[in-house]
Amino acid sequence: MTYNEFKNIVKEKILEYMPDEFRNHELITFPVEKTNAILDGLSIKKKDGISPIIYINDMYQSYLQGDDLEQVLKSTCDLIVERYDEAPSINRDEIRENLKEKIVFRIINTQMNLSMLEHVPHRAFHDLSIIYEIVFNQNDMLFAIKVTHEIAEAIGMNEEKLYHCAYLNTRKMFPIVVRSVLDMLRENFIDESATCLSIDKDLWAITNVQDYYGAANMLYEDRLYELAKKLESNLYILPSSVHEVLAIAADIVEPEEMLAAVSYVNTDVIEDEEILSNSVYFYDRNTRQITMVAHKLHTMVTETFEGGIEERLVSLQDGTGMGGELIVFRTNAPVDELKKLEYESCQCYINGVDDEDIPIWQNELEAKGYTFSYIDSYENVTAFATSDEWMQEMYPVIEEHYLIDDQPSIR
Repeated sequence: MTYNEFKNIVKEKILEYMPDEFRNHELITFPVEKTNAILDGLSIKKKDGISPIIYINDMYQSYLQGDDLEQVLKSTCDLIVERYDEAPSINRDEIRENLKEKIVFRIINTQMNLSMLEHVPHRAFHDLSIIYEIVFNQNDMLFAIKVTHEIAEAIGMNEEKLYHCAYLNTRKMFPIVVRSVLDMLRENFIDESATCLSIDKDLWAITNVQDYYGAANMLYEDRLYELAKKLESNLYILPSSVHEVLAIAADIVEPEEMLAAVSYVNTDVIEDEEILSNSVYFYDRNTRQITMVAHKLHTMVTETFEGGIEERLVSLQDGTGMGGELIVFRTNAPVDELKKLEYESCQCYINGVDDEDIPIWQNELEAKGYTFSYIDSYENVTAFATSDEWMQEMYPVIEEHYLIDDQPSIR
């Protein structure tokens, strides 16, 4: 069953599995813009209070993993009832009180969140974007409301004012933590085990006390300067996730090593929604500026991956992507040039495809929240390939039209 077929059945049948008191409530489905993905949300709305959101994408994953449809529907309904029982009451007056003191910022990958960025005030930071949230604590639970253009207008704040408030508030509400990674690991291992860890003593984690979108703390240049002075070195900054970045003395490592490390973590370690960037940043303690490490797509590694779709999905960026069974990249090469390179032995999808041509893996990707948009011929064309031969032929076209300032990434 394809994802779209599954989604339609869920919308038709799920209320039949809900308790009687829910059967007359309104069922709504809507796109939810999460970090790095757009998911299909489902909610059964009551007249007042919080309505929990369930993601059809997660339901489909359970179905693909072997649960039968009825089992998926029943367990989802149980979860909805459970979340209604646990949902706290929200005091709206308390949220409005001292609202400007609740505005914080976080950083996300620009290319992976283009749709979201159309609706929110933001500012560019290299290949990242700074966005804003209203964060509040009620009943010992942390809530966050994304600041959209409509919310910003309602509270009378432009992007400049939002940034000013967030810069002051974020480090107050989420105190910055800068710690040696080796020390952090030693606290979680038996002493003898810690001594065996091959972790450089000059590798530092920058996050916050709550470990909640702590990567935003790389925006506080004064803390980078303090660390650079301590290490007596410039820094390479590695975006290990949206929750933290790693910093290491620049004079003891090569940038290529750092790029490869970031690519490995993003591909094999963290979840898609936690990915911040495939880039590496350089902090100069003399100029006190952050720049992106110079890079260009230059190497094709033809390593074939085994396992599930997650292990075969690779973003060709920063020269650290790997060829294999499934490759995803972005380029502004003209569609006509790309189409000339199609082979019968592989698949190349450009500017959308017909349903009958969609292989199973595309349904799996859609279920994970990736979108396949119809894109203008000369703007960020997305191409998919399942052949190393195809990539070798494609490489000259990619290199000619590769987007250096507008970094490629998976959407």
